[in-house]
Amino acid sequence: MNDEANIQANKPDDLPVVGRRRGKPKGHPKPEGSGRKPGVPNRATRDVRAAAQKHSAKAIAALARQLADPDPKVVAIAAREILDRAHGRPMTPNELTGKDGAPLNPSSDLMGDTELARMLTFMVAKGAKDLVEGQAETERKRAVAVEADRHQAAREHHRDAIAVQANEAHPRAAYWATHTEERRGDNAPPPLSNVTELPVVRRTREHG
Repeated sequence: MNDEANIQANKPDDLPVVGRRRGKPKGHPKPEGSGRKPGVPNRATRDVRAAAQKHSAKAIAALARQLADPDPKVVAIAAREILDRAHGRPMTPNELTGKDGAPLNPSSDLMGDTELARMLTFMVAKGAKDLVEGQAETERKRAVAVEADRHQAAREHHRDAIAVQANEAHPRAAYWATHTEERRGDNAPPPLSNVTELPVVRRTREHG
């Protein structure tokens, strides 16, 4: 008891009180639907834009007055700003560029003869490679189709050969197999006049 009392007595009064932090605990996911939606400007941007829009008419009027300035540079800048606001900024060739801002169709003036020859060689080689690969793929598909047709013809020939052998060996069985569809709706089988009778083997019991 005395030790605890001494600790409380010696504790300074200016220590900050540690409590629970406000807001979301660190590491926890945000609640669903919280935060700004994609494409929605923040409050500061929205307020500045709303305040600037109140002076749009005055700004256009000021630009219109600059059209009467004796300096042609001022007139050109004012005219460009007014036209941009009225019809939108025209698309410049620099907005359509190749890799890393390079021109989409570089001309020979922007590169040396070696670079131009290398580029043309690469384009021709790539086109030839694509053509050869396309022809090879077409030939492969054609060969697969021919092989499939050959296997199908072989299976049909094998099935027909088995049917012929079965007919020659067992004419009665072949007859019943041929007239299966005809017998489905009729209780009496068709006549067997055209079918060769199979030999009947009689077995006799041997008496001891």
